[in-house]
Amino acid sequence: MRSVSATLLTTPFLPSTLIFYLLKLTSSPFASNLLRLKPPQTIMPSTSHILPDLTGEFIDDGYLQLLSLLGSGAYGKVYKAVDTTSLSHDDPAYYAVKCLPRFKQGTREAELQDNEISLHRMVSDHPGVITFHRHFYTKELVFVVLDFCSGGDFFDALVSRKVFRGNPTLIKKAFGELLDAVEFIHRNSIYHRDLKPENILCNSAGTDVRLADFGLSTQVSVSTQFGCGSRFYMSPGMLSLPSSAMRC
Repeated sequence: MRSVSATLLTTPFLPSTLIFYLLKLTSSPFASNLLRLKPPQTIMPSTSHILPDLTGEFIDDGYLQLLSLLGSGAYGKVYKAVDTTSLSHDDPAYYAVKCLPRFKQGTREAELQDNEISLHRMVSDHPGVITFHRHFYTKELVFVVLDFCSGGDFFDALVSRKVFRGNPTLIKKAFGELLDAVEFIHRNSIYHRDLKPENILCNSAGTDVRLADFGLSTQVSVSTQFGCGSRFYMSPGMLSLPSSAMRC
């Protein structure tokens, strides 16, 4: 197994080093005050506000029921769903279902959605990437069916539940899993461009770390486009760019 330092040296453009420092910070008592407020979302026009609340609704010809809203971001909403055919079992099958607005083909928004689906599916088999099961459309919406992670995102694990506080062994394990996933997607010429605790999922124990949300990912290894990602996690150099350069 490769060392963390070797992976850092051979994995280009790795903003996840910031997440390592967040992990270190949250092992100290003052971290809660430092990171109490959830950082702003990705700086792209929001579309999630136009989506209806689908809690309790049945989708996919009745095979899935949306049980509760897990969260919402700039581009869509994510629900916890249950496979209705498994309800009679002792262990029903749960999924995370991402709901997005459906855009007219040929538009920039539709191209971004198609890109997210295609690139995520390409690397979905890796244990460090949230599993992409399938996607389907209605007249107005796009649904993406993913694995459900009971522990939620890294931000809550770091700040709210303090899973990593005082546990350097767990910190190293989580960061090693994250590096393995990032190295894998880079080897497959996919670059996430929005790595942050909110886009990393884990179980309730802080293990089984998974990359999620490939909405800003690209296969362009050298880009002249700047401003992709979330302001809270950008380098000072990115924040000092003129607004005209802040685009994806």
